[in-house]
Amino acid sequence: MANIRDIAARANVSIATVSHVLNGTRAVRKETREAVNRAVSELGYAIDASARTLARGRADLFGLVVSDIRNPFFPDIAAAFQAQASESGFDTVFMNTWHDAKRALASVERLLALKVSGIGVLTSQVSPALRQLLQERSVPAVYLDLGTPGPYVANISIDYESGICQVVESLLELGHRRIAYLSGPRNWHSSKLRLQAFQAATRNKAEVEIRDAGGSGVQEGYVAASRMITAFRPTAIACFNDQLAIGALHAAHDRGYSLPAELSVTGFDDISFAENAYPPLTTVSVPKEELGRLAAIALAGMLGTESHVGSHHNLSATLIVRSSTAAPYGGQGRQSKVGGPQNPPVSKRRTS
Repeated sequence: MANIRDIAARANVSIATVSHVLNGTRAVRKETREAVNRAVSELGYAIDASARTLARGRADLFGLVVSDIRNPFFPDIAAAFQAQASESGFDTVFMNTWHDAKRALASVERLLALKVSGIGVLTSQVSPALRQLLQERSVPAVYLDLGTPGPYVANISIDYESGICQVVESLLELGHRRIAYLSGPRNWHSSKLRLQAFQAATRNKAEVEIRDAGGSGVQEGYVAASRMITAFRPTAIACFNDQLAIGALHAAHDRGYSLPAELSVTGFDDISFAENAYPPLTTVSVPKEELGRLAAIALAGMLGTESHVGSHHNLSATLIVRSSTAAPYGGQGRQSKVGGPQNPPVSKRRTS
């Protein structure tokens, strides 16, 4: 098998120059670099990844930390991140935190032990210790809705406020004045932002009831919506995410509600199951593939500059109107059905 000495002899350069070309540890003239790469190809030389990592102090790896890979919100992000990282010459290592800040920190420590070149921290459970660790190690990191761009720090923000405002405006235009909100856990940053936006958008415009679902899954949505329907009797329920909304749809259906005539339900994220829910779910679409792509681009960008200063990206959120929302029956949902039909016709709306 060819070795580095053979490459140096074929390219008529020093062994040190071959090492710099293969490991990217020093700038080399274009002609010299091409000669070395040509020799590598002709001799069928296989680069030793371990030796390359040792020489450079980092591996051709990006880490990606997410909250819950089971959540349909994350697979599209992860796939786009991996594809973009690959285009930049990096493989990807995935870590899952299960919404645990300590697990998130442990995941980052494991990635650092692998000598990753950068980490996408796309989770709400980001402790000060985690951010400080990455800053001290001078490892590029891109965060979701956290951090001001600076050396080794990039940030991607989602316009949650606009998305929630679009939901509320749509419900108000339909005539809803008793609107419930199922929130994700209050200690999640994304949950706080969406709740604040809902409170601001409904202030002095509707009677509202807010309930912490205690999680973000379908089961939590089912339980929380069941209690909300019984206690508050809303004409519409807006939810922190699509999984809670799908749980709310099931809870309303099991209690004999005609959807959406007696109860409108909205979600957030536009996961793959939203369009196939029954009825199809009105929700806020977040550009998940773009989020993953931009995260990988941000990491590669920091590595490609001497200052290593990160970038900031804003992503818009767009309301997608489907069949889970309509004007409340009789203007007041189930409460106004005195002597009315038990199963009024469902309003037909354009599905987009």
